[in-house]
Amino acid sequence: MRHVRHLVVAFAASLVASMGCSSGSSGINDTGRGGTAGATATGRGGSSTSGGAGTTVGGTGGSTASGGTTGSAGTGLAGTGGTAGSAAGTGGATSGTAGSSGGAGAAAGAGGNAGASAGHAGGAGAAGGAAAGAGAGGSGAESPAAALDMFRFECPCKTGVGDHTSNDNCNVTPQTDRQTITKKMGGDPGTAYNVTFRVRGLTEPNTYTGGTLHDPDKRFYTGGTTSTSGYTSYMMTVGDPAAHYFFNYNATTSHMHFLLDYMVTVKIRGGTTVTFDVDGDGSVPDGHQVANFDMLVVPGVPPAPNWYDGQFVQLDVVSAVPAP
Repeated sequence: MRHVRHLVVAFAASLVASMGCSSGSSGINDTGRGGTAGATATGRGGSSTSGGAGTTVGGTGGSTASGGTTGSAGTGLAGTGGTAGSAAGTGGATSGTAGSSGGAGAAAGAGGNAGASAGHAGGAGAAGGAAAGAGAGGSGAESPAAALDMFRFECPCKTGVGDHTSNDNCNVTPQTDRQTITKKMGGDPGTAYNVTFRVRGLTEPNTYTGGTLHDPDKRFYTGGTTSTSGYTSYMMTVGDPAAHYFFNYNATTSHMHFLLDYMVTVKIRGGTTVTFDVDGDGSVPDGHQVANFDMLVVPGVPPAPNWYDGQFVQLDVVSAVPAP
């Protein structure tokens, strides 16, 4: 038995010797994985770099990544100033507010975040106001025909329930039925001007004889006299050179009405009296006229877009220039 014990002890010692490494030898060296470098983020107007610190994994020897650098602050550009309003034409008023400058851009770049740039450009200046008044010879205050501009014959119907009759007529006051208005032409008395009017309105017809019909529009009649006394006439008389004109010619008369819209040029000397008549030169005031029974609207002339209850003729001066 002792012999057997010796054999077991010897075998165990031999087994230990064959499996062992020298005692105190170093453990497995696992090199740590370095931290990932910070990623660069670019912002409008400024860039910044950020990165988290590297972490050591495993045994000794792992290197630590350095942190990313903080990006510089973004820079915003100031807005561009607005353009001033454009000047009006000759004789016109100039108006227009200059545009305001834009706010400076706001810089941002905290904590390695991308720097944000804000720089709103200033709004462009509002365009100048509309030119007021035409140039020399035009309409409005600069024109020698300014006193004639926007002259208007007004012939409203009476507003009573019984004043619109069943035959498409309406009753009018005596002050409406017979009118005379005088105006004075401006400019140099030594100069005759060609004055161009735009004629617009709504009237009943009248017939005229002994003068000349202005062909392009078939409504403007120079000289002569009315040949149908019971219908309303609209007449302008110029003192120098002496002439008179009618605005509502038609080949026949009836209970009808029509819109006027045409251009015509007449010669008027500076300083001359111009007279406007309703039912002058042979027309007989009779207390009534053709009504606007189908509610026609004269585009672009008050009371548009509403219809006018009655008749009217409006003269707008387009130009007034010295006659050759």
